[in-house]
Amino acid sequence: MSYFTHAQDRSAPLAGLGWTGRKCCTRLGPCLGSAGHEVITRAALGSGTIPFTVGTRRLTLTLSPAEQNLIVEANVDVDFGSSCQALTQAFAPAEQRKHALRATYGQSTADALRDILTEFFGQHRGILRERVPAERLRRIGRLLHLLQDSFSPAHTDRDPGAAWCVRYVRNFGRGRAPREHGKPSDDRDLVTHGPSATARRQATVASQQYLQIVAKALHGVTAGDPTATTEAEAEVRRFAAGVFRLC
Repeated sequence: MSYFTHAQDRSAPLAGLGWTGRKCCTRLGPCLGSAGHEVITRAALGSGTIPFTVGTRRLTLTLSPAEQNLIVEANVDVDFGSSCQALTQAFAPAEQRKHALRATYGQSTADALRDILTEFFGQHRGILRERVPAERLRRIGRLLHLLQDSFSPAHTDRDPGAAWCVRYVRNFGRGRAPREHGKPSDDRDLVTHGPSATARRQATVASQQYLQIVAKALHGVTAGDPTATTEAEAEVRRFAAGVFRLC
């Protein structure tokens, strides 16, 4: 059964796309999946007040409920698309790096991590270049999706005892769970999956850390603050080097 055929079965939950998510509530009938990325993202956003420091100054970026919703909705759309069209490309090699997965079954973990890092930095630069506030928030949501997927045990095998370095990046296509991502679903992607709880907490922490970095970077852009820009550039590189580090 193809993934898209599975998606069209209204009685079947979607659980295979990165911590899952609820979507497609109109065109395909009842909502597919269960809340996942939404839970992690809202936990990372908290009240919507994101603290950061520039030098010795303590500053904040405050997001309204509507602005937070834009981030959350764009995060979920990475899996489903705004009208569920993303489901038809679930196996496309070029899409895998957006979900912290190997592009093909034969790709090495080292090469996959390089692809994922390229995607991460490309998305980060896109956020800083974006001049439309609403689209900027959507871009943040999409980058958080990649970051969160990279901690899902269905997507990667990390070593919690070695600062969560990446031992293996899984493939969504050939192969079977537990070595690869299960198809069409993988219980390790569920926020209700007990053994994944520690990884979910780490995904939340990483999301919070990135939000603080991007808040500082955007302050540098919008306020014309070169100190914030320089600090944020150094911080995002250290952050990415740690998050996407090969064991």
